[in-house]
Amino acid sequence: HVFKRLKFLGNKTLSHVATLFFLTIWHGLHSGYILCFSMEFFIITVERQAQALVQDSPLLTKLANSHLYPLIYVVQQFIHWLFMGYPLVPFCLFTYDKWLKVYSSIYFCGHVFFLMVYLILPFLRKTLVPKKDQSEKKQN
Repeated sequence: HVFKRLKFLGNKTLSHVATLFFLTIWHGLHSGYILCFSMEFFIITVERQAQALVQDSPLLTKLANSHLYPLIYVVQQFIHWLFMGYPLVPFCLFTYDKWLKVYSSIYFCGHVFFLMVYLILPFLRKTLVPKKDQSEKKQN
């Protein structure tokens, strides 16, 4: 409901950030809530960029619609389920000293994974999306 009521802002990203900020305040000011909702925003941003890359790249679109789709779907679901609980760790543990121990024990693998994907996606876009499509996107 909060996201829909922020439609007047005219920007989905801003509405999303404001909604997650509201959720953070609603749940409380523990650092775990702040980290959980900020991680959620980052993960959704990376997923949107990856989805846009597949839609804009003729090669990836063809691959996604090929007979390899079941394999691609399994890999996608594996990544999804592997990292689904990752941002919920601080949400459940509330305080910095607790969730930091958990993330440290797994070497912040989710943070590293999504940061690497976030940094790699622009290079993949340059190589996989034809120049004509990139210039049309900028004009829109």
